[in-house]
Amino acid sequence: MSTSTHPVRTPAKLLFETITGATAPLADLVGPNGAVLFFMRTSACPVCRRHLKELSEMTTDISASGRRLVIVIPDGIQAARKLSERYPTLKIVVGDAEADAQRDLGLGAKFGMQRSGVLIVDSATVPVYEHAATMPLFALDKQELIENLR
Repeated sequence: MSTSTHPVRTPAKLLFETITGATAPLADLVGPNGAVLFFMRTSACPVCRRHLKELSEMTTDISASGRRLVIVIPDGIQAARKLSERYPTLKIVVGDAEADAQRDLGLGAKFGMQRSGVLIVDSATVPVYEHAATMPLFALDKQELIENLR
């Protein structure tokens, strides 16, 4: 198990693709106080999907903190559209293939496995919290996330 709970590099110039095919910089995805980004291993990962369900149940807490919940998947716009059909209230985006958003934030593959996890950024997109794991089971700590929303 590999987890980390310390701030990561500033996500300068990260670009994401929306389900409409538009390019969106991270700054366009944040709320008044920032964003909670959940990076999935893949859109088909059953553990990541369970975390996605748990996060969708936390949208009231996340919104109350002035942050926006953004789900980032690495496996393309068609997968993002399909996931958006199941979770229409969530903002689902695709990490920019050229920049490899997950890798650039320190959430890339480790030991041959794509890492997944949560990143909270402030309104200036500066990371203030990160929790990631190589094993998806450990990629979300709901209690720790709630504490860091305060």
